[in-house]
Amino acid sequence: MSQTILKPQNTIPPLENGDQLTQIEFEQRYEKMPDVKKAELIEGIVYMASPLRITEHGEPHSSSDKKVLKKSARKIAIANLKSQLLWEWQTETEKLGF
Repeated sequence: MSQTILKPQNTIPPLENGDQLTQIEFEQRYEKMPDVKKAELIEGIVYMASPLRITEHGEPHSSSDKKVLKKSARKIAIANLKSQLLWEWQTETEKLGF
C-alpha cells in the first residue's frame, strides 16, 4: 500500500483593505490579483478602493429622483435650444450689420 503525501500549497491570500503587510508581501499579493485596479500600501497598511458596480453607478435611487432627472434634462434641452437660437440670431444680425 502506497501513501500519498500531500504537501501544503504555498497559496498567497488576496489583498484585503486594512491588511498590515511588508512591501514584499504587498507586491506578491498585488501581482496575484490582476482584477484589482488600485491598491496602495501606506505605512504598512493596505488601502483599496471599493469595487464599482457599473450596473448601479449613476442610477437614480428612487422614483422621485427619476422625476427630478427628467425635469432637469428637459430644462437643459430647452436652455440648449434657446442658446442655439440666440447664437443663430446674433450671427444673422451681425451679418446684416446691426
